[in-house]
Amino acid sequence: MFATVYVLIAGTVLLHNMSMISMIPIELRKRRVERAVLRQFGNQLDDAALRELATGPLVKRLQLSATRADGLDECTREMFALAMLVRLGRISEQDVRSTFDAFRRLDVDDDGVLNSRDIIMGEFQRRQTILRQSRSQADLQSVQQKAGKNPGTPSSIPGSESDGVELIDGRV
Repeated sequence: MFATVYVLIAGTVLLHNMSMISMIPIELRKRRVERAVLRQFGNQLDDAALRELATGPLVKRLQLSATRADGLDECTREMFALAMLVRLGRISEQDVRSTFDAFRRLDVDDDGVLNSRDIIMGEFQRRQTILRQSRSQADLQSVQQKAGKNPGTPSSIPGSESDGVELIDGRV
């Protein structure tokens, strides 16, 4: 009995260790690729590399590039970081797009910056929407009361009196 349990546990541990050992070359290759991507520009950046960073296909797909009036290419620290993270495979392009969508929803004045004004304006708009909804519900109830219907009774539920549908307990 002891031998059976020991063999099962030892076999599981051995398989786990073997799989970890087999992953070493894959992990080393991954680190080499990451180092190559991060050091691809070296210590200096030429004009072609800057243009690719500022307006290249990856930046266009991610919608990171901003057109300057003077026509100069520029790459912000955030643009560089996002482009490198996507190239390294740490985040996907879809991750970047979904975070940009969340940012756009929060950026009420659409200036590209989140600040206290956005929070205040967002709260104001949310309260206006709630107020409009409550007013429309109150208007609906007053119209129903003027028509002689009492809200909340079965006759005020649309289709309940004329459908001819029987409920489970036999009522119409």
